[in-house]
Amino acid sequence: MAYVKIQGIKTGTHLKQSLDYIKNPDKTDNGILISSFACSASNTAEEFKETLKRTRHSGNNIAHHICQSFSPEDNITSQKALEIGEEMMKRMYPNYQFLICTHVDREHIHNHIIMCAANFKDYKKLHSNPDNLNALRKVSDTLCEENGICVITPEEKNNREKLKKVIDEAIKNSNTFDEFLGYMQSQKYEIKRSKYLYFKDKKSEVFFNTKLLGTAYTEKNIKKRIVNHTELKNHKIHIYDDKIVKMSYRKRLKISVDSALKTAKIIMIFLKFYEQMITK
Repeated sequence: MAYVKIQGIKTGTHLKQSLDYIKNPDKTDNGILISSFACSASNTAEEFKETLKRTRHSGNNIAHHICQSFSPEDNITSQKALEIGEEMMKRMYPNYQFLICTHVDREHIHNHIIMCAANFKDYKKLHSNPDNLNALRKVSDTLCEENGICVITPEEKNNREKLKKVIDEAIKNSNTFDEFLGYMQSQKYEIKRSKYLYFKDKKSEVFFNTKLLGTAYTEKNIKKRIVNHTELKNHKIHIYDDKIVKMSYRKRLKISVDSALKTAKIIMIFLKFYEQMITK
């Protein structure tokens, strides 16, 4: 199965950073897993810029960053993943320049694709919206089926949501991880523990890796949730591979300054109050 996500790129600086990131030789088998369409891999940003000069259409995006992630359970080679990503783009966006890089530094193989926001035929801009994303996902699903890669059905999506709800309920009703496992067994789930945590209900034929539900459902974080009985923010592991969103330096500095100002204000109020007291 493959999961597809798209994100807008609004500035030249962001575009350069994104291109540098996806072309990282440590992630692309020393640059072997890099391909492009209607532009060069070495001068992508400048060639996008030339195309964008000819558009009269509004919109803040200068490019789009698409990620197509395959499940660790998929039997797929890195070269096949690259081919599927290229074909997906050519079927969905035949008149758009793009650079595609396949990353193999993680358990799951995934494609990063950066596409110019304007096409080179009539220079109209693509405005990303839910309809376009759904259409892109359908093309991806079709290609997965054509290449013998499983696609998530509506029933499977429902089963995943059901499993998440049962796990959430089990966490709330457990004080230890053993109690959690006992609760899951009481709900007719079979359990398998190896490198990851797996569950299988009586209707399923195979065990399901809870890691695919997101970071809040890994064994490590389930244990944390049981101890603290707090909800952890759930990040989908298979969307943007190893990129962990961190707070920017500017935002951290702002928070520090705000905190310092609040502390200073409290100190000033205290000193003023103390001065009034000793002068009475």
